[in-house]
Amino acid sequence: MLIKGDKKKEFGEVQFYVDREIAVGGAEEIVSVIADARLSAVEAMEREAKVLYKLTYKVIYRSEEGLKCQEATFDVSTMVSSAFLTPKSYVDPDLTVVANEYVGTDPVKVRSTIEIKGFIIVPESFETAEIPEDAAVLVRTEEVGVERIEAVKESEIVVTNEVDVKEGIDTVLTYDTQIILKSVSTATEICIVLGECYTYLTYLSGGSLLSRCVVSPFEGEILAPGVGESDRAFLKGVARATTVTLPEGAGSTKFRLELVVGIRGFVVKEEICRVVADAYSTKSELVCDYAEVSVEDHVCLSGQSEKLTGSVTLEDDAPRIRSVLCVCPPTVGAIGVSVENGEVTAEGIVAADVIYLDADERTVKTLVEIPYRFTLAREFDCDAGVSARACVVSMTARARHNDEIELSGEMYFEVYGAKEKPLRYLQTVEVAGEREADDVAISLYIAAPGETLWDVAKALVTDEDTLTELNPELELPLKGGEKILLYRSV
Repeated sequence: MLIKGDKKKEFGEVQFYVDREIAVGGAEEIVSVIADARLSAVEAMEREAKVLYKLTYKVIYRSEEGLKCQEATFDVSTMVSSAFLTPKSYVDPDLTVVANEYVGTDPVKVRSTIEIKGFIIVPESFETAEIPEDAAVLVRTEEVGVERIEAVKESEIVVTNEVDVKEGIDTVLTYDTQIILKSVSTATEICIVLGECYTYLTYLSGGSLLSRCVVSPFEGEILAPGVGESDRAFLKGVARATTVTLPEGAGSTKFRLELVVGIRGFVVKEEICRVVADAYSTKSELVCDYAEVSVEDHVCLSGQSEKLTGSVTLEDDAPRIRSVLCVCPPTVGAIGVSVENGEVTAEGIVAADVIYLDADERTVKTLVEIPYRFTLAREFDCDAGVSARACVVSMTARARHNDEIELSGEMYFEVYGAKEKPLRYLQTVEVAGEREADDVAISLYIAAPGETLWDVAKALVTDEDTLTELNPELELPLKGGEKILLYRSV
C-alpha cells in the first residue's frame, strides 16, 4: 500500500550584496537611505530557483529647498539552490534587507545586504508490504498521522486607518510597513486572519524632521479552496502597497493610511494511515524486509513579543548631540535560532539610522545597532526545520548625557518548527517455505522490559490469543519480568 505525505523543507539562509547608483538631483547632503525588497515572482527549476524581486530605495536628502525624498526602484533577481527543488516545486521565499551602506551625494552609491530564506513543499511517499493471502500470516499494524501540505495562494486584504496627530504635517517623506499575524483559524474553504500593520513614517512638521510608528489592526477572510475546519493554516503577511495621504493638505493634523496586505502560506492536512509494522507466520518461514522513514508529527508555531532596549555612545570625532529628531525604519539582521531541551533562543542585531541635530543645528545621521538575545519558549516540542521571523513593531530614541543615544522598542517573533517521528515499517514479505514443527512441549518465556505480547507471541511462534488463554493471570501491557508459558501438542 502506497502512503503519500509531504514535508516542509527549509532552504538555507542566503546573503548577498546588491550595488546601485541613484541620481539625486540638487542634493547637498544625503540624510538617510532606506531600502526595501519585495518578492515579484519565483521560477522553480531542477535543484535551483530564480527569485525575482523589486528593490526600492528612498533617499532623504537636503537641498536648497530643504529636506526632500527621492524614490528609485530596480528589478533584481538571484538564484537559490536546494537538492529538493524540481520544476514543479512550490517555493516560498522571504526577502529582507539586513544592512544598508551608502557613500556620495549625486549620485549616491548604495550597497544593500539582502537575505533570502524560506521553504519548499516536498512530496514524499513510502510503500508498506502486501501480505500473501495463502501464508497464514499474522500482521501487526499501526495507525500513523501523515501530513499533506498544501500551499495557500496569495490573497490581498485592504486595510485603512485615519490617524490624528498633535502637530501639523507639512509633507510625508518616507514610509515602510511591516505585517504580523496574531492568529489564524480555518473554516470551510476559508482562512480567518487577525493581524496588525506597523507603518514607520518620516515626515516634516514646521520644518522639523519627525518620525512615528502607526499600528493598523485588521481582520479578514481569504479564500483557501479545499481547506476544512480541522486543518491547520500557517500564514504570513507582507505589505504589497502603502499609500499615505493628507486629507486636509499640507499642515493637516491627520493622515490617512491605505495598506494592501498580501497573505500567503500553507495548510497542513493530517490523514490517519494504517501501516504494516510487523508480520510472521506459524506455518511458513517469512523473509521480511524492514525500512525506516520519518514523518512530521505536527507543525508548531510560537508568537511572542519582547522588549528591546539598548544604547550607543557617539565616537569622539562625531558631532555632538543637541536633540534627536527621528528614527528611520529599523532592520532586523540574520536571526540565530537554537533549541536545547525544549528552550528556544533567538539572537541577532537590530539596526536603525537615528537622525539628530548637532550643536550647530546641522542634521546628522548615525547608525545604531542593538544586539539582542531572547528565550522565546521553554517547552517547544519541535526538533526539525526550526526557523524564526521577527518584526520591530516600535522604536523610539532619545539623547542622554555624555552624547549617548538610548533606544527602546518592541519586537515580535514567530518561530516555526516540525516534530519528526521515526517510523519502522515492513516493506516486503516473501514466503521462504514451510516452518518446521517445534518438538518442545512446554516453553517458558520471560518478557523483557519494553516487549509487548506481540513480541512474545512472535518469538514463541504462536498467537496472542493462545498466550492469554494459557496465561490468564497476565496483565497487559507487559512491564517486563513476566513468566509466560506455552503448551504445545507434540
